[in-house]
Amino acid sequence: ALKKMKEIISAQGGNPEIDPDSIPLGRYRKIIRSASSGLIRHVDNRLVSRIARVAGAPLDKGAGLYLHKHRGQMVKKGEPLMTLYSNNRDRLSFSVKMLDEKKTVFVK
Repeated sequence: ALKKMKEIISAQGGNPEIDPDSIPLGRYRKIIRSASSGLIRHVDNRLVSRIARVAGAPLDKGAGLYLHKHRGQMVKKGEPLMTLYSNNRDRLSFSVKMLDEKKTVFVK
């Protein structure tokens, strides 16, 4: 994942040698928890990308999301699935609303 991130950063004209831990996260955040227990069957990557954009990425460097669980992993009800970040409270609210309306992660 780190290698791919560096390729993307380079393709967008950024510094691919940046330390990911030095990137400041948005000051507003929301943890999205699993509504059920089970195996993660699917993550809708296009929707994940759209949600990150609604939160402000890539212009807001602190905006985006972190996936705590990935396809093929087990999750328990109430465990974090993802954390959304933004430096704009309204953008974060819109991205949370979008998640509520659409099924991004399928657990069975």
